[in-house]
Amino acid sequence: MLFDSDNTDSSIPVPGHITILKPQNPNPKPVSFPREIVLVRKMYFDKYEKEFGDGFYPQLTPMVNNSYGYDSTGYDSVNITFRWAEIYPDVWIQSDNSVIYGFDGKYGKELLQSLNEEANITATQISNSGARIIHPKTTTNSTYRLIDTRARV
Repeated sequence: MLFDSDNTDSSIPVPGHITILKPQNPNPKPVSFPREIVLVRKMYFDKYEKEFGDGFYPQLTPMVNNSYGYDSTGYDSVNITFRWAEIYPDVWIQSDNSVIYGFDGKYGKELLQSLNEEANITATQISNSGARIIHPKTTTNSTYRLIDTRARV
C-alpha cells in the first residue's frame, strides 16, 4: 500500500511497550546424538569375478601371483567405507561402493578385527550396503541359501 499523506490511519504503528519473551522450556535437556564412527579400508578384488563371476568378494590384502597360477593382473582395489553407530552397536555397515556379497576364507574376520581395533569397539558382525549380514557366515545368511530355489522339507 502506498503512503497516503491525507489518510491519518495509514501511519506506521509503533509499539507502546516491548515484551520480553521467556523461554518456553526453562529447563532444557541437552540433546545427545548417538556416537558414530566411520572408517575407510582399501580392499582388493578380482575384477572378472565381480563383473562376470560369483560377485564382489573383496579382501584387505592385495592378491599376488602364487603357486596355484593365479594371475594378479585382473585384480583391482577400491576404498570402501564402513560405519558403526551406537544404535546398532554390534554391526559395522558398509556404506558405499558395490554391494559386498561376502568374504572368502579368513577375510571377513580380518576386516572385522581391523575395524574393531582402530575404533576400540567390539562389534561382532559386518553388514553390506543391502543390509545383509556378510560376516560371520552362517547357514541362514549364506548367499547360496538365499538363492536356492529348491523346496525345503
